[in-house]
Amino acid sequence: MAGKKGRKNGKTKENDTTASRVNEVIDSIIKYVADSPQLDSYYKEMIAEIAEIEKNFLPIVSKRFIKEGSKEREIILEILKHLTGIDHINFLQKFVKNEVFLPRTGIKILDVFNKE
Repeated sequence: MAGKKGRKNGKTKENDTTASRVNEVIDSIIKYVADSPQLDSYYKEMIAEIAEIEKNFLPIVSKRFIKEGSKEREIILEILKHLTGIDHINFLQKFVKNEVFLPRTGIKILDVFNKE
């Protein structure tokens, strides 16, 4: 298998490292916000920090969102609420169509939709 060195399922080690770093920031956000709710400015700062690591971080955050429990999803929704563009809206529309979730999560998703 020439040309496949350093790859696992189409991922390079650099991509894995980037995803790990983004997930570390998300872990710190979840831990910090679990202790006390934060202002919008906090989420904007954290988004900027994540964007410094990976400009196109939505796929990483989306995978994380799918894997998490409802409490963590609510916190990640706060991050998504502060994004611009439509990619995160498209992701949430697919999520709503295909997944089962708690009503409280649905209300948070509506907040994201209404922001746009």
